[in-house]
Amino acid sequence: MRIALELALLIVDAEGLEAARGWMVRRDPDLRGRSPLGVLAQDPPRLARDRLVEAARVSLRRGDVTARLVPPGPPEAAA
Repeated sequence: MRIALELALLIVDAEGLEAARGWMVRRDPDLRGRSPLGVLAQDPPRLARDRLVEAARVSLRRGDVTARLVPPGPPEAAA
């Protein structure tokens, strides 16, 4: 939960609540087509945090937090 909160606050501060909500649930090409919440559920916490913080920062630097996201699709398979 701390990692999810850290990520949400990072995006909320820069782009707002709706962008953070969208980023957390949509599949992201920088995360190999997984959603940030899927990464949190499937990867070890330390690895997930590092991967997700970097993906969020890259997205914010590009200024495309929501534009580059792949629309939601079928649920992700558990690893």
